[in-house]
Amino acid sequence: MTVLLPDPKGVLAQLEIDPRTVREIQPCSQRSRYQAIVNWIVRHRDKPGSPNLEKVRGYIEVLGLLCSLQQWAAAHRLLQIPLATHCTLSEQLQVWGYAQERISLHTPMIERLQGSENSFHLDSLASAYLALGQYAKATDYANQALRISQTVEDKRGVGLSHMRLGYACAAQGQLQQAVGHYQQVVAIAQTQTYRDIEAEALANMGSAYRAIGQHKQSIDCHQQSLEISHTLQDKRGEGYSLKDIGNVLFLTGRYDEAIAQYQQSDAIAQVIEDPQLKIECLQGLGSVYTVQREFTQAMVCYETVQRLAKEIGDAKGVLDAAMNVGNLCMSQKSYEQADAQYRQALGAAKLLGDLKAEGDINNNLGALRHVREDYVGAIALYQRGVTIAQQISDRSMKAHSLNNLGSAQRRLGNYEDALESFQAALVLKREMGDLLGEAQTLFNMGQLWRKLGRQVLAIEAYESAQKLFQRLRLSAQIERCEKVLSRLR
Repeated sequence: MTVLLPDPKGVLAQLEIDPRTVREIQPCSQRSRYQAIVNWIVRHRDKPGSPNLEKVRGYIEVLGLLCSLQQWAAAHRLLQIPLATHCTLSEQLQVWGYAQERISLHTPMIERLQGSENSFHLDSLASAYLALGQYAKATDYANQALRISQTVEDKRGVGLSHMRLGYACAAQGQLQQAVGHYQQVVAIAQTQTYRDIEAEALANMGSAYRAIGQHKQSIDCHQQSLEISHTLQDKRGEGYSLKDIGNVLFLTGRYDEAIAQYQQSDAIAQVIEDPQLKIECLQGLGSVYTVQREFTQAMVCYETVQRLAKEIGDAKGVLDAAMNVGNLCMSQKSYEQADAQYRQALGAAKLLGDLKAEGDINNNLGALRHVREDYVGAIALYQRGVTIAQQISDRSMKAHSLNNLGSAQRRLGNYEDALESFQAALVLKREMGDLLGEAQTLFNMGQLWRKLGRQVLAIEAYESAQKLFQRLRLSAQIERCEKVLSRLR
């Protein structure tokens, strides 16, 4: 990107500032600030290779000067001017991952303008706080924006506020509420032909359906979103849709297809300079490589994610990266390092109020206790995972927690409880189409039947698990099933 900023003359015209008359402004203190505005706009040009924030430094300084002059309408217009990327200043900062800087831009504008202009800044703050994982603040700002948009009958504003509220619900595991918000956005967008927010709402709805375990509906939503983004020539939207499709393919065991989707999305992230999209692609690739036991490649992905997330102040990204590194350390039996990563992630999840992440981390800490043969401690953590999953209506987390709980109960000799946990997990995993999870639970049930001396049932469970592992092309798990079956037949 060689020329990011638009023509200075056009910008000054939109701000209603004439450089020829600046010298006549009184008092002197105001004149000097207007002259500084002109200098920043005319003289500060983005240079190839300069840091992203430095490219728009002039606009950020100008916004601060306009606010100090209480020129709120001009400041608002500055935030509406499109850059060469077709993004506004605030949108470009969002693409680059500078959430804190967005908050600094929009906070002074609150209550300075009326109606839709005020709701615009409230909505922008909601979006920024969502990026930081501060869901309570995001929800508060989104609700304020929604009330204003409803009052002034700004349908697009109403749709955007429901979008933020849906995202906040989904991030905290309130998935059915999230779907409800997104459905309202789609209905508004289709009535008013707001195709851009229709694409975004469909993408978010697809992610919510994925978390619920409704994978067909998820793929359908993401494909619709991808088609709209392609029609609009929205490369960023295409990139996120490809990444989202990769996420669903991963969950259904189509690993090679998932890698292809992530790589296409990552290529777009490079072109449009979107670090958040790159982070999410690398997380997806790392997950695939971990399942395929390509641990070196997975660690490269996760370490890159940690670095990028810290650079842009992405609290949720740092949390997710710590969890993923912990998982990888577990896979390599580096238990002390795994414990440190999980506890770092748990502290971040509690600070953010992210119940979904907290539930996932409790499961991971339970697994750590499990491998260290502290089965009582593991059971307590798994039960906490079940409780959180029920609280936030997350079937995937509940199934995972129940499967883990059954394994720990079996180790303690609580066979009836273990069977009940496995059966409940199996029902959920089959309902969601989670082939990998179903295979893992069937293998665990085989272990239980074998322990109880029920050889026929054990063989049936192992064979069913092996067939699923074969469909998923997971050679290590296939071989493990074969070894057990060879001793039983």
